[in-house]
Amino acid sequence: MSTTTNAADTPSSMFRIEQLNEANWVPWKRRVTAILRERGLLKIVEGTMQKPVAADPDKPTKDERKERECWEELDGKAQTQIELTLSDSQMVHIAGAKTAAEMWSQLKQVKERGGKLGILSLRRRLYRTIADDTTDITVHVTELRRIQEELAILGSIVSDEDFLLLIISSLPESWDSFTSAYLGASSNAPTITSHEFISLVLEEHRRRLEKNGDGNSAMYGRAEQGDGRGEKKRVECYNCLKKGHIAANCWSKGGGKEGEGSSNGNEEWINWADDVENEFFGTTY
Repeated sequence: MSTTTNAADTPSSMFRIEQLNEANWVPWKRRVTAILRERGLLKIVEGTMQKPVAADPDKPTKDERKERECWEELDGKAQTQIELTLSDSQMVHIAGAKTAAEMWSQLKQVKERGGKLGILSLRRRLYRTIADDTTDITVHVTELRRIQEELAILGSIVSDEDFLLLIISSLPESWDSFTSAYLGASSNAPTITSHEFISLVLEEHRRRLEKNGDGNSAMYGRAEQGDGRGEKKRVECYNCLKKGHIAANCWSKGGGKEGEGSSNGNEEWINWADDVENEFFGTTY
């Protein structure tokens, strides 16, 4: 014997999403919209399926009462869906709302800053979000994409080509050799989409982390630029806090090669690096 379940009756536990807070409106809205759509409640929330009105409000027919009751049931389910996905601090934003559409509208008014000032604020944040060699590139790219989506909600579209160039310009100089390979060789137009480029950046980021072994990605880009031993002078070990090597190669206690070298091996390396510092880095340009 088979059973079927109406989408609107699906238990909320089947969908686990992070509750709305001060910082996650864009992903929250997208996920809740998907849930409402799957349950046949999106038109209720958007206000396109309005409450039926009887021809004679004082004497509604049986069919008119049934239609109204059906709508009220769907609206109640939509309200519940919204309420259960709000954190305590966000409940204040739906205060006074009598329908799911009113709840949705009030949330949008608070979260989607309209007008030129809102767009200007987001544009500034987009252009000023810059990574350095200590930045988690995965988090950095995600933040750029989130700002782009917020701008799209406000009607300010950042084209895919512009967004790709923004990503490239926001990366540290240590990524220049990597990013230059994906710019158009014969013109200023990029040869790939932002989605493709992000995939390549994340893959390269993982590769750099793996190459460092212990995750000393902060110094990877600078250490990679030179193949002379003098370049390693700039690398600092996060285990012993000395320069000239990374934690994966550290002979001190807690290092990746603990006990494998002489007791003063790392110090000898640093002394040697100090001797060649002027030769490699002493010139000011």
